[in-house]
Amino acid sequence: MCLPKELDTHSIVSMQRHVKTKIEGLIVGGYIDYEYPECIVDLKTTGKLPIIVSRGEREGMISKTKVDNIRQQIIYHLATSKILKLLYVTPTDSLLYKVTQRDIDEVMPSITKGIKKIKKYLTMKKQDVILEIKPVKTNTFYWTDELRKEAKRIWK
Repeated sequence: MCLPKELDTHSIVSMQRHVKTKIEGLIVGGYIDYEYPECIVDLKTTGKLPIIVSRGEREGMISKTKVDNIRQQIIYHLATSKILKLLYVTPTDSLLYKVTQRDIDEVMPSITKGIKKIKKYLTMKKQDVILEIKPVKTNTFYWTDELRKEAKRIWK
């Protein structure tokens, strides 16, 4: 594994530490891969390093395809107030990305929206939750014409 030189394995405070925090009144949590005194490093093994945007209003930020990684880090940040870093590692290369306040500001609204949706589902009857969740694709071989027609009727 190709690790950046600044990651000293001797100063790791904890590994796989469980943390939790409250967002919009709902407890959420996760496991921190590597916790250092000043920061959290989350390991992401991948076949290809993510792209850092090189121009425009998102210049210097990680590509939007990695937004789920940022969401996860925000939970860790809310639980610990520590600096966040994502370590992407391929068999031959690595990228250490520091999550910025811009990343947090961009992604936090989607976390809040998701939490509110979960809270809504938790208060609903099971059959109402099913009706609330509309299938994304009904044009696959799993769906017969009859099922598509019924889905259209239910989720109009």
